[in-house]
Amino acid sequence: MTPAEVVIKELGVRPLARELNVYPSCITRWRTRGGNVPDEHKKKILEIAGGKITAEEMIYGRPDAN
Repeated sequence: MTPAEVVIKELGVRPLARELNVYPSCITRWRTRGGNVPDEHKKKILEIAGGKITAEEMIYGRPDAN
C-alpha cells in the first residue's frame, strides 16, 4: 500500500481535503502520481491522524495484506 493509499484509507478523501484546505481531487491525484504524499502536508496529516498513521508509513507505506 502506498503512502497515499494509507492516508486515504485511514482518513478519507473528503475529510482530509477539508482539513488541508484543498480540493478532494488533489488528494485522489496523489494515488496516481507515484503514491507519495507531498512533503508540505505530512506534518498536518500526522497531527490529524492522531496515531492512526506513523511517520514511517508516510514515507514507505504499508505492506499489502494478501
